[in-house]
Amino acid sequence: LWALWGRAGAGGAAFALRRRAARLLMGREDRLKQELASAFTTQTAAAPKEGGVIGGQYRLDSLLGKGTTGEVWAAFDATLKRTVAVKKMALDLVADPEARQRRLAEAHTAAGLQHPNIVAVFEVLDLPAGVFLVFEHVSGQPVRRLLEKNGPFAPARARQILEGVCAALEHAHSQGVTHRNLRTSNIMLTEDGTVRVLDFSVAAGAGDASVDLRGLGTCLYE
Repeated sequence: LWALWGRAGAGGAAFALRRRAARLLMGREDRLKQELASAFTTQTAAAPKEGGVIGGQYRLDSLLGKGTTGEVWAAFDATLKRTVAVKKMALDLVADPEARQRRLAEAHTAAGLQHPNIVAVFEVLDLPAGVFLVFEHVSGQPVRRLLEKNGPFAPARARQILEGVCAALEHAHSQGVTHRNLRTSNIMLTEDGTVRVLDFSVAAGAGDASVDLRGLGTCLYE
């Protein structure tokens, strides 16, 4: 095609040939991308099932919930004999090899965050069935669920909750990490009232911390 383009004479014929060559090249590239995406989706489409074992170590016991970033299971760690949570990232987050590698890098970055108000990530698994995150199992309820059940908190209680969120964000930002997806469904209140921020491992990355301040303002408004 490039040889044909180079040999084409000046004028309308050359212009038409160049347009035709460009369309053919773009069409071939689009088809290749579609084939790669289709093969990748097929590879990672297997849905987790109760009783299934992930990474040869984590037995899935019960589905805890589903969201835009994936589904979370309560699981048993057969090696360390403890209950953990296992999250399979949604397919659209790892839709192609480039996106998969980016998400894996972000998850490993978030796994380095250690703070009382941040849910700890134990392991990141890159498997043929998908990308799985293993993190500590926290007993409690998301703030979103409490709002739906009981309505808005009193201002003093809302402040107490968000102080814990601010502590988590301050630590993360000091490590060069932003959450980028802060919402009331990602804020957990444990049974003893401790605030824990979820999903740093899914959304975390470098960037302008102001995005987390906007998310914090939205949570305060809710």
